[in-house]
Amino acid sequence: MHILIAAIGLLGAAAFWWYRMKAMNDAAREVADVVGRVQGNIRRKRLRKQAALSPLTAIDDPVVAAATLITAIIAENGPVLSQREAVIRSVISEIADDKKTMRPWPTPNGRRPRSTMPRSSSTNWRRSCANVSM
Repeated sequence: MHILIAAIGLLGAAAFWWYRMKAMNDAAREVADVVGRVQGNIRRKRLRKQAALSPLTAIDDPVVAAATLITAIIAENGPVLSQREAVIRSVISEIADDKKTMRPWPTPNGRRPRSTMPRSSSTNWRRSCANVSM
């Protein structure tokens, strides 16, 4: 009889510790879930803040946005000289004419400039600006 009581005691102790380990595992999983949600919220807040600071999000007119992007790209190669400025003005006037016929702006808000360039206009502004000597 004493062996039977010892076996039942061991089974009870094993069940008790198994339940405690399971509860600890559930608590650890819940803590990890909360930490993941907090990290995700922090990441989303940082991205929202970064997107709000973008100067292109403040621009409502697509022609002004195109002009800003074109001028920024050309300014990377050096100062914007009068020759380059004339080319920029001609390209922007083409974009403004295209805008009258093409109502929806081809780039949704929040795209990167590299993916914006092919969508923004059918003009070859990069080629025309490359032909201008510094």
